[in-house]
Amino acid sequence: MGNVWQYCEYIRSQRHPAHGNNLRTALERLLPIHIEQKVFRRAWKNDLIYLLFNGLWIKSGLGIFSAGIIVLARALIPRSFQTAVATQPLLVQIIEVIFLADLGFYAAHRLVKSADCWINAIGARCLAVYYGR
Repeated sequence: MGNVWQYCEYIRSQRHPAHGNNLRTALERLLPIHIEQKVFRRAWKNDLIYLLFNGLWIKSGLGIFSAGIIVLARALIPRSFQTAVATQPLLVQIIEVIFLADLGFYAAHRLVKSADCWINAIGARCLAVYYGR
């Protein structure tokens, strides 16, 4: 039972709203530490708006960006290369996509982690505002 309480306290100590919300809520209802504590915080309507509309904007933006990349790739990549890739077995194409995506994620990770990256500065400012620093 002690491990459950420690986990609840750990989850509660995390300030990010996405850290274990479903599990935390279920555990808090089943094994409440503070019986008077409510499930919803005062600004729950704000959380609901973010839940419903933030994902919509992100997914819409990602869809538009992806469509633009696909159109750009079709225009820039020679038709002979596209045909050569299309004639490969599906398993080979899947392995190539995973490999290239992994390289892209690694390159983006290195870019974000570099000290002089503009994303780093913006991210640090957003976190400071979020955590009230």
